[in-house]
Amino acid sequence: MSVARIAAAHARRQVAMARRTSRETTRLWRRADPGNIAASWRQLLPSAIALVTRSQTMAAASASTYVGDVASSYGDDVTRGRLVASAFSGVASDGRSLTELLEQPVSTVLKQLAAGQRPARAMTGGALALDMLVRTQLADAGRVADGVAVAIRPQLTGYVRMLVGNTCSRCLLLAGRRYEWNDGFLRH
Repeated sequence: MSVARIAAAHARRQVAMARRTSRETTRLWRRADPGNIAASWRQLLPSAIALVTRSQTMAAASASTYVGDVASSYGDDVTRGRLVASAFSGVASDGRSLTELLEQPVSTVLKQLAAGQRPARAMTGGALALDMLVRTQLADAGRVADGVAVAIRPQLTGYVRMLVGNTCSRCLLLAGRRYEWNDGFLRH
């Protein structure tokens, strides 16, 4: 299989998992009481954190196979390093606790209610915020694990930035370039 196909399949799996996790956390969000959003979401939050943590681990766990498959497609027989997927889960990608991060949709709702928004519309705003947060955390866990999966294999000296799906103009300029294993790029 070509590298492009391997990368596309990996990206599809990661996006599908993020979509499923987002749907599950949104189902939890819909159980929250708009009249008592902070307290009711706090009761549901442990379930949301468990969902996100489990999915972050799964997103990270796929990195070893992905990197190994890419290397194999080039004919490289690389040692599969040991990646500890759970090290990429249970925290937000900016270092905060998932609890603190996943409480943000409550703030979104409260701000919208204070601005005179109807409760149903404010809850929709909170759901959208939750969706973005969940998808971002899963993408970040998978992306960072992919990089670590390269770094733990001394035979691999770098990577090529691939385009998969919709790409912004800034990322488009980075595509196709080879980077050393420890060379990052500005993200947005």
